[in-house]
Amino acid sequence: MNRKSISILVVSAEPAVADAIGRELRMAGFDAELRPARSLCEYRELLSDAPPDLVLIDLFLPDGLANDALVSPPEAGRFPVVVLVPPSDLETAVALIRAGAMDCLIQSHEALAALPICVSRVLRDWNLRHVRRFDNERLEQAQRFRRCIATLSAGIAHDMSNALASISMSLELIRETDGIMDGAALGTIKKGAQRAADIARQLVSLSNTAPESRLLFQPRHLVKETERLIRAAFPKSIQITNCCPKDLWLITANPIQFEEVVLNLTLCAHEAMPGGGCLALSAANVELDAASASRLEEAKPGRFVRLEVRHTGRSISSVAQRQTCNPTFSASSRPEKNGARQGFTTALGIVRGHGGFLALDRETGQGSVLQAYFPATLDTNACKSGGLATGQIHGAGQRVLVVDAEPLRHNTVTNLLRRHGFHVLSAADGVEALGLCARHLADLRLLLTDLDLPHMSGLALLRTVRQMNSGIAIMVMAGWCSEEQRTELAALNVTAVLAKPFAQEELLEALRQAFAVQTPAASCLSTATV
Repeated sequence: MNRKSISILVVSAEPAVADAIGRELRMAGFDAELRPARSLCEYRELLSDAPPDLVLIDLFLPDGLANDALVSPPEAGRFPVVVLVPPSDLETAVALIRAGAMDCLIQSHEALAALPICVSRVLRDWNLRHVRRFDNERLEQAQRFRRCIATLSAGIAHDMSNALASISMSLELIRETDGIMDGAALGTIKKGAQRAADIARQLVSLSNTAPESRLLFQPRHLVKETERLIRAAFPKSIQITNCCPKDLWLITANPIQFEEVVLNLTLCAHEAMPGGGCLALSAANVELDAASASRLEEAKPGRFVRLEVRHTGRSISSVAQRQTCNPTFSASSRPEKNGARQGFTTALGIVRGHGGFLALDRETGQGSVLQAYFPATLDTNACKSGGLATGQIHGAGQRVLVVDAEPLRHNTVTNLLRRHGFHVLSAADGVEALGLCARHLADLRLLLTDLDLPHMSGLALLRTVRQMNSGIAIMVMAGWCSEEQRTELAALNVTAVLAKPFAQEELLEALRQAFAVQTPAASCLSTATV
């Protein structure tokens, strides 16, 4: 009989017990590796090397009882335990099974002959229990994820409704005044549209396919935006405060991912307070020297912006705290699987990717303090925000092809470029765009296209155009990009990827940079001072 090799730890003060067990298992065809231990102390030392597949342990040992090796329920432990009990002691056997033993085996020659059957049954039951536990954990995880999505959806819907309501009411005000453009109403419309665009970017970021970009920005504003979202999403039983100084240092990061870190840490706090509590958002400038950095996992000396989320809910266990903040920690290795831990792990990956680190402290009474450290950027000359502070771009008649199947956005972009002096050609699909490219190949300076086009994909269009004209500047509009698409866009030497929705200033600055990298003959933009 061929059986899978198993490792069995036999804990008994009598060496003959291990010999008899090994003999019976070999006779039954088991390929078993037996490791003997004569006391609980030796048992614990052997466990530090590698956990066994099964433990057979005497009830009475020189330094204690087998009860010290039991975990209830059994599947909460790392391996099944079978206790060897004296004959005619049924009550003790029942008590041991309630305490976490998978089975009890009477120490007699007759019972020893049934040992192979017992081992097979215990290992089978152990595997079934673990499968059920895994399924239950996956079900709980799915339910928790659904609750998180419901919470976020409510907050996003509330925030989007506010943005659209401000636009709608301002437009109604303009209509009632016979189309007279009120400056305040126009400002409200612009702010509402910008807020709706920011919400759309946040939704795209959840798919991890948003075009990657890192900017120099003031984190205080994004913390405030996230605070507004969670105020709308979280129950009123959670009191939220925000304290961010105006002199907070700048950081260079992906703004969407920064917001995702703030959101994940606040969701951790939300899940830890099912009955309500206090949640405090704050940020501070922190300079770590070698001594202070040595007291924090993964920290290094330098200047950081520290984002802090403090809550009064359940605090994470000390074991989970050490393993979560450990550099080798991964989602598959965590001992406590719950949504808060997963949110913390997501934030951990983002912060590490930006050269920072996370810290977690438990409060003396209850609650936790979650901290994210982002490296500060103190060179303000590095800030290239994309605004047109000194001049307004003027196309000077340069020919640009705009390809977009969405009429509203297509018309808006086309009119904007024409107002800034560009000679604009328009196409609604890739086939039409190729025809225009062929007819105007000599004087076409830039192609601005959406990736999602009918009849011919945006990438197929770019490949063909690049073969026709290797020197033309190419800009892409994209709501999301897969990793494969990003790689191919880079290989096609795409100058810029504009994440939809984008602002007028972003488009104009991308045009300025696209023409700046062209040859001097092709780049003849003029700048008019405003």
